[in-house]
Amino acid sequence: MKNLYFIFLTALWYFFLSLAPLRAQVAVSPQPVVVAQPNNYRLTIIGAGTAQYPYTETTDGYTVLRNKKGYYMYAKPGKNGKLVPSCMKAHNPADRKKREQKRLTKKLKPHVRDK
Repeated sequence: MKNLYFIFLTALWYFFLSLAPLRAQVAVSPQPVVVAQPNNYRLTIIGAGTAQYPYTETTDGYTVLRNKKGYYMYAKPGKNGKLVPSCMKAHNPADRKKREQKRLTKKLKPHVRDK
């Protein structure tokens, strides 16, 4: 009886291990979500990627990351190729001032990813 129980648990363990690669292929929901920044600004973001490699973007495709203070910031490539938050707080496209829009188009690109 103990051997049968051991075989059952081992088979169950292998079954769940075989599902692990499938988790990486599950897409993140692309539905827009409104989140509150610490200053109560309402930012609309969209999840993208997979469950294993998720990323978040503004509605016009700029990748955003949360900084240590909890703000969503536009993402930029760091020295090692990993994305890091820039010094610019993210805003909805309609709420961006001309200066912010100019800096975005000049310094950052939409849809950036880790290398």
